[in-house]
Amino acid sequence: MALYETTSEQNIQSRFRFRHANEIKLIQKQYPLSPTQFDALFLIYFKLWEQHQNPSNYILRSQFSDVLYKCFNMPDDFLADQIQMALDKGASTNVALKTWMKAMYIFLKGTLDQKMEYCFAVYDAADDEDGDEGLNEFADVIIKKMDIDLDGAISFADYSESVRREPLLLEFLGQCIPERESIAAFLVTFSRP
Repeated sequence: MALYETTSEQNIQSRFRFRHANEIKLIQKQYPLSPTQFDALFLIYFKLWEQHQNPSNYILRSQFSDVLYKCFNMPDDFLADQIQMALDKGASTNVALKTWMKAMYIFLKGTLDQKMEYCFAVYDAADDEDGDEGLNEFADVIIKKMDIDLDGAISFADYSESVRREPLLLEFLGQCIPERESIAAFLVTFSRP
């Protein structure tokens, strides 16, 4: 019986991979992960999809949030939503394979420039309707520090220049990249004994 289940699961996974074949080729060119990493990340995505077998071939945003929390120790639901919106360029209840791979690539292998672009997009996607006085004062101090062109707003150019001067400012509005320990622990799942 176990052999039948394994064969059946392999068939489902093969069909899923076939449906995504063109997309996989494009993703592999855009996000150059090792074959082992790509296959492992694809398998994780497939397993998440398999839980709901969403006819649109996407995983749910809630599943993506669970991965951020359980695998990368990123429990902030608000930022998880902002992360998905920034990666997908809009609100959606689903996470496409390309969005999944883009997130994993940035987390695992992204350059400083890629991480800056990503973090800025996450922060830019956030609504600034929070009425917390302490946060507003903090934001004012940060804007003054990072507003290099003195226009009253933080542009990507201001942000990237500030981060290059002081790398700790990369995630100044909240964690949107996993910590190194979480990334290392996640990568251990890909290593072969």
